[in-house]
This record gives sequence, structure tokens and C-alpha cells, in this order.
Amino acid sequence: MQRPFLHIAQKKSVPVTIELVPEYRPDIDGLRAIAVILVIGYHAFPNLVKGGFIGVDIFFVISGYLISTILFTNLWNNKFSLSDFYFRRIRRIFPALIVVMGACLAFGWFALLAGEYKQLGKHIAGGAGFVSNFLLWNESGYFDNTGDTKPLLHLWSLGIEEQFYILWPILLLLASQRGVNFLVIASTVAGISFSLNLISQDGVAGFYSPQTRFWELLVGSALAYVVAHNTFVLKPIGYLIRSFRAVDHEALSDLKSLLGAFLLGASMIVIDNERYFPGIWATMPVMGTLMIINAGRNALINRVVLASRPLVWLGLISYPLYLWHWPLLSFAGILEGDIPSFAIRMAGILAALILSSVTYVIVEKPMRFGNGRKMKVAVLGMLMLLVGSAGYLTYTCEGLQFRRAVTEHQLISEAVGDWKYPAGLTKFEMDGVTLYGNSSNAPEVLFFGDSHVEQFSPRLVSLSSSPNSQIRPVAFLSGGGCPPIPFVYEDRHPFCREHINNLRKILKRLPQVDTLLIGGCWNCYFLWEAEAEKKGYNYYHSKDGVRHNFRGGGGANYALRSLKEFLEEMNKYYTVYFLLDNPAGPFFDPKTILRKRLGSNTERMEESSLGASELVLNDELKSMGEALGLKIIDQVSHVCPDYICVRLNASGAPIYSGWDHFRPWYVIDSASYIDVVWQQTNNGRGSVRAVVESPAAANLRGR
Repeated sequence: MQRPFLHIAQKKSVPVTIELVPEYRPDIDGLRAIAVILVIGYHAFPNLVKGGFIGVDIFFVISGYLISTILFTNLWNNKFSLSDFYFRRIRRIFPALIVVMGACLAFGWFALLAGEYKQLGKHIAGGAGFVSNFLLWNESGYFDNTGDTKPLLHLWSLGIEEQFYILWPILLLLASQRGVNFLVIASTVAGISFSLNLISQDGVAGFYSPQTRFWELLVGSALAYVVAHNTFVLKPIGYLIRSFRAVDHEALSDLKSLLGAFLLGASMIVIDNERYFPGIWATMPVMGTLMIINAGRNALINRVVLASRPLVWLGLISYPLYLWHWPLLSFAGILEGDIPSFAIRMAGILAALILSSVTYVIVEKPMRFGNGRKMKVAVLGMLMLLVGSAGYLTYTCEGLQFRRAVTEHQLISEAVGDWKYPAGLTKFEMDGVTLYGNSSNAPEVLFFGDSHVEQFSPRLVSLSSSPNSQIRPVAFLSGGGCPPIPFVYEDRHPFCREHINNLRKILKRLPQVDTLLIGGCWNCYFLWEAEAEKKGYNYYHSKDGVRHNFRGGGGANYALRSLKEFLEEMNKYYTVYFLLDNPAGPFFDPKTILRKRLGSNTERMEESSLGASELVLNDELKSMGEALGLKIIDQVSHVCPDYICVRLNASGAPIYSGWDHFRPWYVIDSASYIDVVWQQTNNGRGSVRAVVESPAAANLRGR
């Protein structure tokens, strides 16, 4: 059996001198193909290939193994050059990436609205600088667009890889100069990274942060060292097997290959986006990949499956295929205004295969190999700078609003993402809690909830600016995506965990408060499972350490009980206005009004009946509030008279900025029903204030 590496010499107590002769591993190309198939399957059919995102983890291990092999080879033989290494990376990474980002920028010119094109420009600039993971990390807030609308979302993994390969060669060079064993370095850094991955409490940070991902590449690096020294991973298991029966090397390799394949298959089934990932779950695909590579090219799965010609070809084009597939699927969704049909998704995959093959043959191979390599690096560097600068210009110029795609759909383009909170309000902090108010006086009215409470701030600002304003001092204690329900959380929003406690803390400090408005996107939490899943959210109820997911775990029922108890508690000491949710859904989203973007057609359906599930939830919450004696603000009756909703004003302008938020001008002009909260007089409120200032109320606030 051929060995991947050949030992020449090793002297005791001195750095190892090894001449490494890498051999081509078709099975690794086949493993690349499996990884890209999984990723494409997950992106195209997320309900079918739920664990397909583990393909990225497979890529990380493969990359760490192959690149570290090259690094070790050159360092052990005193042939290493940082400039040569980075030049090779440029010739490998830049060609296909430049083509795909340039194509996205060109197509977006004709198809995207101003805000969408601005976002694309930022992501192109981030992709050119290999910091996409940091941009997406910072964009993970409640108001951020779903990943479906980000054609370059997938560049986050490329950013992590290149950040690793900026730092790893330098660290190895320093270790080599000081005689430090490479395996010790790899194991130590991997251990630190893996520990950070395990202790991370922020799901978004854990997913996008290089610190919590480097261990996956370093596992591949450690494997490269182990293979170079003619040993194998999990040696104790091999000894255990041999103690029971004689097993030759080939049989042991087959066993490792089968076990690795089993781990990858199990990962696809067991892991989905309900799991905290990467976390401990990432060890399954990482270990599976490690065992398959370590098994060698002649192991059973490797030679029979992975080394087959179709998989090897897919592996060869896996990099451009990874780059092409997601922009095609994303743009298809943007143009459709919804999840593309099965036929369109299949067409997108076919187009990605064709474009990837062409890119590999015409662009990637000529730039990677052949003469004039330094000139190629210079040209690629200038082209990447040009594309990145074009993206940055697009971002800073607000999506180049002079484009036809914007001017022909101006009303819709202006509506998307139209949001003003907390503009015009005064920010102040109390006990580490941030509030926004309309007055420098201590607030008497507190708006508590999420963005569905915040959206009324433009009307408050407008009315408060009037010379004859009778508006009471009002403050907002809110957070986008933060449910105003005790014991309800979402791991991607760790800042929301103290939402209820912050309210109690503020009420204890502000005895002037006698009125509460409590509202939220009740539809988001209790109804919109599909939309929450698209954003990666899974709200859950957790009391006494027992977790009940909203999706499939009965958490919504527990949450409704907690909400009822919370409202009942607050109503004992305050005048409580219970804000029912505003009508929402795809019908109201300005983007769904637009059809055939590349032309000039729009879908002008003026009216729609309110969904049955929304009506049921609205009536249920209304009945609960009335039974508790709360003051109810039923937005459905105001926005959708006779349960018929409109989404445009008389001029054809959308009244919503997205699925579920009113635009500021609409709130200012039409949301007069909210005025009862902040214009209320103090008549008859003495008894309420007396209770608020009682010891019982103080105890309540201190809980």
C-alpha cells in the first residue's frame, strides 16, 4: 500500500528532518464532493437535508489537513516562504471568488432595490477583505434580513479559513525557529479554541467567530502531522481491536473508513438547526472526516465510493460550486418574493454545476497553474481590490439609487426597512438599563415589549414636539425580538434574558410610573414558526431548568400561562394597557408587492382578509386580557375593519416596512388609537399610586 509520505531521516533531540512526497488523494476530492452536496442540499431543501450545514465542518478539516501538509513539508525542509504561501492562496482563492462577486454585483444592478443593493455592496467589500463572518455576526440582530436575501451569506466560512491561514503559518514559523513541536502547537491552540466553543453562550458568536471554529481546521492540521510520522489516529482503539483478534492494517483502515462514514451519516440525521452548533455536536462530523482521511485512499469507503469519477469531478469543482450555488438560490428567492419552487431550485443547482465547471476550466486552472505566477498574483490582487472597492462604493452610496431598478419602483424601495426608533427620543440609563423617553422628566408611562412597541415612537415624538402638547412623560423599555414574557428566551438573543428583570428593576427605581403598556409580536412568537425557522430562531420556555421549545416542544402553551400570570401581577399595581399585535404577514411586505423585478410590473392587490390563525390568537389574547381586567388595544379592529386589510395608501405607497412593522409616517398619520395611553389624565389614579408605593409593591418590584 502506498504511503502518503516517505520518511528520510530523524535525529534524536533535534528538529525532525522529513522529506514529504504528497500523493494525490482522489478520495479527498470525493469527500469534498460529499461536503458540497450536503451544503447545497441544505440550502436548496432545508426541510429535507436538515443537517447539511455540517458540510462546512468537513471542508474545514480537509482544508486544515491539506494546507498544513504543505506547511509542514516546507518548514521541515527549510523551504518555507510566507510570500510564496500567500501567493499560492491568492491563486487558489481569488479567481473564482472575483468572478462570482463581480457577477453578483452586475446582476444586482438590474434586480435589487436600494437597501438590498447597499447590503450586497457591504458583503462584497467584506468578502474581498475576508471578514464576511464578522459582518454577518454584527448583522444578526432582530431587524436584520433573513439569510435568504443575502446572496453572499456563504462567504462567512471562507473568511474563517483565510483568517486561519493568515495566522497559522506565522505561528508555525515562530515555532520552527524555536524548536517547538508542531503537534504540541496544533493541539494546544485547538484545545483553547474547542474550549471557547463549548463555553460560548452566544449562538451567533459561536457560529461565526474564528476563535470557536479554528479547532476544526487544527484537527486537520494535527492529522497531517500524525500521518507524516507514520502513525494513525485513535491508536488505543487499534490496540484494543488487535487484542481480541488479529486485524491487519488494511482491515483496520476499512474499519476506520466505515466508522467515519457512519459518523457523517449520523451527523446528517441527528444534527439540525435546533441544536446549539457548533458546540459539542460539531465533534461528530469533525471526527468522521478525520477518520475517513486517516483511513487512507485504499480503505473501503474511500476507494469504492469517494474515489468514484463523479464524486472526484464534483470535488475538483467543489470550490466554485460552493461559491456559485448560494447566489443563484438567493437571487431566485429575491426575484420570486418567496421560497422558489422546486423546479426553480433544481434549475439553480443545474446552473451552478454548469457555471462551476466553466469557472474551474477557464478561470481557476489557468490562474493556479502555468507560467507567470507573480504576474497572475498582481493581476488578481488588483481585480480583487477593484471588486471590493466597487462593493464599498455601492454601500457608502446607499445602493446607488439612480439605478433603474430603484427609480421604477421608488415607492417600494423607500418602504423596505423604513424604521425610525429611537430617533427623536432622549436616551438615559438607570442601573445599567437603557431607556428612551420623550422628556427629561421622570417617566410616568412605560412602554414595555419588543419592536412592535417601539414602532409607535415616531407618533410620540411628533405629538410631543407640539407647543401645546399634553403628552405625559413616556419611556420605552424594549428590545427587538425580546418577548415580554417571563421565562421565554431565544439563544441568539442573549441580551433578552434580563428583559423581565430589567422591568422590575426600573419599576423599583421609578415610583412615578403608574401606567404600563405591554405589547409584542405575539404572532412572531406563537404563530410564525416557518419565518422564525428561516431566521434561525427557536423561542423556548425554560423555568427551573426545564426547556420547552415553541417549535415541537409545547413551549407556546407554557408561555401563554406565564404571560397571563405576568399581566395579572402587573395589573395589581399599575394601570395596564395590553397591546394586541398588529396584522402582519407576507401580504404586507413591500417586497411581495413587486413582481418581475427585471421588468416594471408590480402586483397591486389592494386588499386581503386576515388569516384565520391570527384571528384565533388575537381573540384568545383579547379574552385573556379582558378576563384580567386589562385595558385592551385591539389593533386588528383599527387596521383591518371588518377583517379586511390594506397594504397601500391612496398614493400606492406601502404602509409597512416589512412583514410586521408599520412605517413611521403611517404611525404618525393613523395610529391615533395609541394616544389613550400617554394622554390619560391623573383623575382617579390616587388609589393606584398608593398601591404602587406600598411595601407590597416594593417587594413586587424587587423580585
